[in-house]
Amino acid sequence: MAVPYMSRAELTTLLHNVLSDSAMGSSLEVLWQNFAKEFPKADYCRIGNALVLLLSEPDLLVSSAQRIGALSILFNMCSEPVESNPYTAFFAQLLASNDHASGSVGPTPQEKAFLARLVTGPTVEVFKESCRYITSADVSSASFDYSRIVDRLRHRHKSYPARVQAGRSCVIADPGPDTQPGRPDSQSAWVAAEALLAGDRKHCLGTFEPPMIRPLPPLHIAEDELMWLNPPMSPPPIMWDFTMCMPLTTTQETETELKQVLQDACHAVLNPQQQGFFLAKLEADPDLVYHIGLSPKKLPKLIEKNPLVAIEVLLKLTTTSAITDYFGEIVTMEMSLHSMEVVNRLTTLVEVPNEFIHLYISNCISQCEQVKEKYMQSRLVRLVCVFLQSMIRNRHCNIQEIFIEVQAFCIEFSRIREAAGLFRLLKSFEEGNMAMEGPASLGSTAGTHGGLGLGGHRGGPSDLVSTTNSSSGASTTASVDSAAGAV
Repeated sequence: MAVPYMSRAELTTLLHNVLSDSAMGSSLEVLWQNFAKEFPKADYCRIGNALVLLLSEPDLLVSSAQRIGALSILFNMCSEPVESNPYTAFFAQLLASNDHASGSVGPTPQEKAFLARLVTGPTVEVFKESCRYITSADVSSASFDYSRIVDRLRHRHKSYPARVQAGRSCVIADPGPDTQPGRPDSQSAWVAAEALLAGDRKHCLGTFEPPMIRPLPPLHIAEDELMWLNPPMSPPPIMWDFTMCMPLTTTQETETELKQVLQDACHAVLNPQQQGFFLAKLEADPDLVYHIGLSPKKLPKLIEKNPLVAIEVLLKLTTTSAITDYFGEIVTMEMSLHSMEVVNRLTTLVEVPNEFIHLYISNCISQCEQVKEKYMQSRLVRLVCVFLQSMIRNRHCNIQEIFIEVQAFCIEFSRIREAAGLFRLLKSFEEGNMAMEGPASLGSTAGTHGGLGLGGHRGGPSDLVSTTNSSSGASTTASVDSAAGAV
């Protein structure tokens, strides 16, 4: 069962106490005080909607004095300006209705005149009057311009959505002929009000409103529009991996072992057994280099700890397009004896792009210029000069493309003997009188010059740059120190 909008006790208090016949002789001020005493502010909205329903249908409030009292209560419920009163639209509806002769249904001229006085700014004297006095007042001589008042009141109503403005109350008077013209008796009005407000249905809250029309959007067909797919809701079939928990194959075991050795090689120097195992497996199956997990980011660590392993791995990758990323890491890594050994070995065994060699030399020169400590700077400059002499003598780089940069480097560090020797070598190359001498070893320089190798490599790993080409049977030894001594 639905909860009634008002209880029978509240409806009795409203109609038989506050708006009773005996109360119609009291002033509007006393009437409002009695109403405020009976109903708390929390119920004003609910009681106000009930009064609107009673005033909308003339059959529900019999006497005109009761209607005057109900209008004053509606007006006093909101202390804000009349334009902000929630019942403004209802006031405009009453004022816009046609005048009716005395005794007929609808608002009387006295009711319309009283409402016009309220909405245009009531004075204190208005609330001193009683409902009976206002009902019996002669308003034939008074002239009110209801149209202007209605326009002002409807201005707020126009801000509502069009669907709300078109709404109508669910309670409609019976349009059939009435055998008893005029207003009904009080008993019939009470029965109707009790059925509407204290019954099982909340009629005063319902309204007839036009439905919100929501037409289906037309299909938009475009050639570049993605088609909406509805995948089946059934779960996909589960594919069983039959290789789980199966013993690894020989190739898989080898890959796992090489991955572990490579991981160790990036953090520490491998012992001869580990290094020999890694190089032997890689020589037997060069394709393993793609499955051991060597990324370009790991290459600098591998070069510093195990340059020979790094050289062999790079030689296997030179035929792939990924070698460019590895060359990029060598160019940007910190200059060291091991990185120079790796570059020198690569230029000896395979054809390396000139752009890579030039960028590496430029990076070495730049790092020498950025070092502030004199002793460390001298060591790096000697190392770079010996490396450049080896590259020039073995014709591993096109010196003409970087001639000006290397010459400026030699002039800047002319106080160092190796830089002066490199400058004389450049001059002889420029004059076309460079002597063709045998290759030399980069590593032996470190021992000759008292620790040119970085990171405490006294004597330098000369065996890492001494290479033997087994396929051709030719042995090539590149000694940068020899090149420097020859100059």
